[in-house]
Amino acid sequence: MIKLVALDLDGTLIAPDQTISKKNREAIRKCLDMGIMVSIHTGRCAASTKEIIKDLDLKGFHASSSGATLIDENLELCYMKKVPGEFAREVFLTCRKLKIPFISQTSDSLIAHEMKYEDLNYFNENDAFFKHIPDMTIDDVVQNTLQVTLFLNDDDPRKSYFKDRFGEVLKFRRAGKMFANIIDNSAGKLTGLKKVMELVGLKREEIMAIGDTEVDLGIINFSGTGVAMGNSPEAIKMAADFVSTECKEDGVAYAIERFILEPTRDK
Repeated sequence: MIKLVALDLDGTLIAPDQTISKKNREAIRKCLDMGIMVSIHTGRCAASTKEIIKDLDLKGFHASSSGATLIDENLELCYMKKVPGEFAREVFLTCRKLKIPFISQTSDSLIAHEMKYEDLNYFNENDAFFKHIPDMTIDDVVQNTLQVTLFLNDDDPRKSYFKDRFGEVLKFRRAGKMFANIIDNSAGKLTGLKKVMELVGLKREEIMAIGDTEVDLGIINFSGTGVAMGNSPEAIKMAADFVSTECKEDGVAYAIERFILEPTRDK
C-alpha cells in the first residue's frame, strides 16, 4: 500500500507556465484526505519550495536543492549538505573560463547569479530570493553553496570536463535538456527521500515517486512504485515501473488515480 507520494516539481507537478493544474491539485488533496503523505523532492531552492508546500497545504518533510536540504514540518531546514567551498570556487572559476552561465543556491535560500543570461527568467520565481552578485567567488557564496546549476545543453561537449574533474567528489546530474545540477557527492534526491523515510518510518515499498529527468532517476529506481512522466527522456521511462501522461496532461493526477484512487474505488 502506498503511504507517501514523492513529487518532483518542474516538468512533473508544475507546468512550464509555472502553474499547478486543478486536476493535479484535486488528486493531491484526495491523497491527503486519505492520510497519504505527499512530499516534495525538487531541485528548487528551499524558499521556492516552501511557497509550494504552503500553497498545497502539505505537511511532513520535504527535500529541496536536489536533496541538499531537508525542510521539516515547521518549514525550517533540518538538514543541509553544502558543496565543499574549495570545489564550489573551482566550479565557478571553471564556468567563467568556459563561459557557461550558472547560478548558486545558498544556505540562506537565495539564488545568486553572476552572469546576465536570458534563461535566468526560468528560475526567477520570486525576486525576494533571487539576486545578482558581481563576484560569486566571495566567501559568503562559496562557503554556503548547496547546489550549482549550469546552463548547459545536453549535447554540449563542455559537460565532460565537470564529470572528469569533479566526478569523485561532486554529483553532476541533468535537470532537463538545458540544465545540469552539481551537488555534494553525498547529497541527492535519493538521499533526501531516504531521510524522509527514516523520519516518518516508511519502507521503500510504501513509496511512489514521480519525476521526469535524470536527477529523479534515483528516487524512481528506489521507490516501490517509480513513475516517469510522459515528457521524460527515454532512459527515465525505461527505468520506471510506469509511464504516466505528460506534465501538460496532468500526469501526476493520472498516476495517483492509477495507483491510489482507482484501486480504492474497486474495493
